[in-house]
Amino acid sequence: MAPLVLLSGIFLFVIYGKDSFESLGINEGITESNSYLHRLGVLRSISGLLNRSLWEVFFGGGDSAPLRAFRDGLVSGVAGIQNLDNQYLRTLTVGGIFGTSLLICVIFYALKRGSLFERSLMVYFCITFVTYEALTWNSLLYLFILLTAGIRNRDVGRGLLKDKGSEYSESKNELLPPQIYVDPSVSLELEGPGLTSSELGIQSSRRSALD
Repeated sequence: MAPLVLLSGIFLFVIYGKDSFESLGINEGITESNSYLHRLGVLRSISGLLNRSLWEVFFGGGDSAPLRAFRDGLVSGVAGIQNLDNQYLRTLTVGGIFGTSLLICVIFYALKRGSLFERSLMVYFCITFVTYEALTWNSLLYLFILLTAGIRNRDVGRGLLKDKGSEYSESKNELLPPQIYVDPSVSLELEGPGLTSSELGIQSSRRSALD
């Protein structure tokens, strides 16, 4: 998905040139907008978050912490705007260093263990977190939870299936059936006269029939 978005952007620029970015509100004046100046001001004053109590630095101050940070002058942007507009900074303010570390661990886990689509979606989240408090929007919060929970659930399933003799293809991201082969050295008497497992060809590679 991420490569597709990048190629689409390049295609629009080649076809429409500068106008393609201006149609999205991206032009020379963007650096003078309140949106840009506020985000830049918040980033420059991030060190103010370290002037809180030791508990809040490591574990955060809860949902009301961002408003208190603006009220107490710990962070500053454009007057009248009291949103951090950055999910990483909001997590640092609300959950402290501990909460921010957990968020980063979840992101790296998804980027390492997810499928191509899941990794692309996580890249989208990583970029969005820089400019918006994305996880304060219920729709994006639920999508983020479903994305990470789905990857974790599949990892747990892989372990359980491997214990039962199935294999998982990392390259194809799919379950492979148990390997079956005929072992003529082992003969198990089945129901019926003269029938053996070697004749029927159903001897499992793990000999599960013997368990």
